[in-house]
Amino acid sequence: MSKQAVVCITGNEMQTISIVNQLRAEGFAADDISILYPDSLGNADLGYEKHTKAPEKER
Repeated sequence: MSKQAVVCITGNEMQTISIVNQLRAEGFAADDISILYPDSLGNADLGYEKHTKAPEKER
């Protein structure tokens, strides 16, 4: 099964929240949605997890 991605650049935090809410309403799971933003924006009103999903290197 091929995976697809949607990329969007928003103008502000309220627009970002609106888009995330629309994606959730369309059936996207929270684990399938990622938000990237500069640290200066903060994270008070957004869910925040500090980790990577990058696969570990094989040894």
